Amino acid sequence: MDRVSLDRFAHGLPDPQDAQNRFVCMCACGCREPIYEWDVVIECTLTGDLYASERCFVRASDARRVLAGTREAVT
Repeated sequence: MDRVSLDRFAHGLPDPQDAQNRFVCMCACGCREPIYEWDVVIECTLTGDLYASERCFVRASDARRVLAGTREAVT
């Protein structure tokens, strides 16, 4: 027969790292990438929007790569 421990410290508290991260929002660029608590993301300081990656931010801000001084597009 198994004995049940009545010691309140026998099992300990649940590990907080085992819990799933809380959903925060979807990426603001429209790529449908979910952003969870503790993810490293890009925040736009003007609007406060969160982007899943640098690529998403560039896509949403309509930025492009150019050569300095010439403004020729770099592919």
